[in-house]
Amino acid sequence: MRLAPLTLVSILLAAAPGCRSELVAARALPRYTPEAALLLDDAFGSAVVDGDPVIIDDEIWAARVQSARAVVPALVATVSLDSMTGQAGQVSITFGVLGPPLAGSLDSGTIEVEVPSGSPSYHLVRTRRNAISGRRLLLFIGWFDEGGERTPHWHAEPDEPATREAVARVLSRE
Repeated sequence: MRLAPLTLVSILLAAAPGCRSELVAARALPRYTPEAALLLDDAFGSAVVDGDPVIIDDEIWAARVQSARAVVPALVATVSLDSMTGQAGQVSITFGVLGPPLAGSLDSGTIEVEVPSGSPSYHLVRTRRNAISGRRLLLFIGWFDEGGERTPHWHAEPDEPATREAVARVLSRE
């Protein structure tokens, strides 16, 4: 018996509920637009690594908090480098969530992100991973639909009273 291609796809999707739910979940997410990329830019604020004072622009912070699914205190738990035969490989960062979200909601106690070679943080993470490993920070995290895949995008700032107060100011205006 020969099945029509559409019927075969339906059977395969029904037999693999995890794949189907991931696909449906990704399509229910917002697209990663240039506007979202300015706010959740897959980057560490300069204060995280260089110790510069945190620059708090209320408009940018408000937009960043609103575009994130969650703002959580987190720890850079692991930084993994994947080098392939001397070439630049991918970098993975695992953030451990340290408490309840300051804004939004989150389902997991850990968040893993991939940092590809084109990412704004790639060079920094490869060259200064010891400076960021173990750092406490505020992680602004969101998930987006990129070609049918659920992809996290993030921004990180130091977890200190000034940054927490900036998030609280944004939330008090909502």
